Amino acid sequence: MTWRSRAEQRHLREQDEARLSAAAEAARVRLGRAARAFSSLLADESARIYLTRRGITIVPDLGRPRPAIHGTTDGSTVLEAVVWAGSIAALLSDAAWVGWLAEHHPAEWEDLRDAIA
Repeated sequence: MTWRSRAEQRHLREQDEARLSAAAEAARVRLGRAARAFSSLLADESARIYLTRRGITIVPDLGRPRPAIHGTTDGSTVLEAVVWAGSIAALLSDAAWVGWLAEHHPAEWEDLRDAIA
């Protein structure tokens, strides 16, 4: 273990907080776009049938800031983005559905694809 002064420790902690805040902001943007895509897809009967079979029946509450209890919610936002990225990746692993989605809802397909990038 390397010895660090309190000033160095504080500086490193501030850098970590800045990186986490930047990652959380990027996640909020991607999740917001994914939520809009889900909203549009759930309005289409064909897409809604597929999404319902996959367990998505309502527009997830993605990308909205949460009230902070102990400081910030950046860690929770990044964690939520990781979980939703996995769920979206599972949806996009179905090649037939991705083909249909790209043909009928190209903007939503891009938003979902970007959410897992």
